[in-house]
Amino acid sequence: MARPRKNNAEYFSHDNDMRNDKKILAVRNKYGYEGYAIYCMMLETLCGSDFFKLKIDDKNLFLTSGDFRIDNKKLKEIIDFFVSVDLFQKTENNEIICRGLINRLQYLLDKREEERVKYSKVKESKVKKSKRNSQKPPSNSQKLSETHISDTETKRFKKPTVAEIKAYCSERSNSVDADKFFNHYESNGWRVGKNPMKDWKASVRTWERNSFDNNKPKGENGNDFGKLKY
Repeated sequence: MARPRKNNAEYFSHDNDMRNDKKILAVRNKYGYEGYAIYCMMLETLCGSDFFKLKIDDKNLFLTSGDFRIDNKKLKEIIDFFVSVDLFQKTENNEIICRGLINRLQYLLDKREEERVKYSKVKESKVKKSKRNSQKPPSNSQKLSETHISDTETKRFKKPTVAEIKAYCSERSNSVDADKFFNHYESNGWRVGKNPMKDWKASVRTWERNSFDNNKPKGENGNDFGKLKY
C-alpha cells in the first residue's frame, strides 16, 4: 500500500529578528506580546495544515481560539489585522494563508514531489525488469540446477526385491546369497556403515569382491559380515 502524500510540514524556520519586522512591530504596538504570540501560534497552525491553509469559519475559529486560550471574537479581530498589514492573506474560499511561510516551505514540497517521481520510476523499472525476467528462457545455470534436482530425484534409493538381487547376481555370475544380502540390509535399515545406501548393486559388488558367498567361512563375529570392506 502506497504511503499517503504529506502536504504539510513539521517545522518552519524562524528568523532571530522577526520581532523587529515593521509589520510585526505594528502587531506588537497594537496588541502587545499577546498579538505576537498569536501570530507565532497561527504560523505553527498553518505549518501543520494541509497545503498551509486554514479555513476561517465559525467551527475552526471556535476550535482555534480554544487552542490559543483566547476569546474567539478577539482572535478574529487579530487575524483580520494580520490580513490588513499583509502578514496573512485571505483566499476566495475564506482561507487564511501566509505567502512568506509557503515560500519558505515550497522547497520541501518540491523535494517530496521529486522523491515521489523518482520512487515511481524505480518501482516501474523493477516491474518491467520482473516481467522481462519471467519471459526469458531459463539460463544455463538454471538448467544445470534443474538437471541436478532431476538427477537427484532419479537417483533416489529404491529398496530391491530378493528377485532383483538374484537376477543381478546371476547376471554377474557370482555366488552372493541374495536372501542373506536382503535380510542383512533389511535388518539395518538399508544402511552402509552409518550412511543410507545409495546403490544396492554397488553393495552386491562389494560382497562379491569380499567373497561373501555361500562358500565363505563365517567371520569372527559368527556371521558373514564381520570383515566387509566399504
